[in-house]
Amino acid sequence: MFAEAVDIFFEDLIANNTLEEVLTELGWRKSVEAGWQPPYFSQEAVSVRMPAIA
Repeated sequence: MFAEAVDIFFEDLIANNTLEEVLTELGWRKSVEAGWQPPYFSQEAVSVRMPAIA
């Protein structure tokens, strides 16, 4: 189901000639050597202290 939605999404972008515009807006970068590269998101653990509620 998800794969079908992705296919439809990209077909629509290509049909409307907006593929590059939309991918760029979503943070993707176009590389001559590697093609389109997705955005990189790092993960980091953060400690949060919360008061106990009695």
